[in-house]
Amino acid sequence: SLPAVPDTMNFQQCIAWLADTRNDLEAPALECCPQISNCLVALNNAGAKFARMSGSGATCFGLFADQESAIAARDSISTQYPDWWVAAGRTIGAKNAD
Repeated sequence: SLPAVPDTMNFQQCIAWLADTRNDLEAPALECCPQISNCLVALNNAGAKFARMSGSGATCFGLFADQESAIAARDSISTQYPDWWVAAGRTIGAKNAD
């Protein structure tokens, strides 16, 4: 079973909580579409503190320490992979994000 979601958590606590979770579809999705691993590697290489495939693999996401890091990662990944759709956003509760 997955750990309960805390009522409140900071960024580091969120990363720690996510590290104790899993996506059961990741292994079969990687078998069908090994390119997913390219996306996860790109996110990690760009400085993501946590990267994972979302849902059944339609997208991958990375969590970054701040908005500037996320924007820099978006720009870097977009340059390396111009055919990918890449966006920087903010999470609910994130402060100082435009």
